[in-house]
Amino acid sequence: MILIMSINFLLFNANLPRQR
Repeated sequence: MILIMSINFLLFNANLPRQR
């Protein structure tokens, strides 16, 4: 579960600056 959360966090973080 931690692995999925880590990947999700990375993807979300990388998507944040792209939307701006």
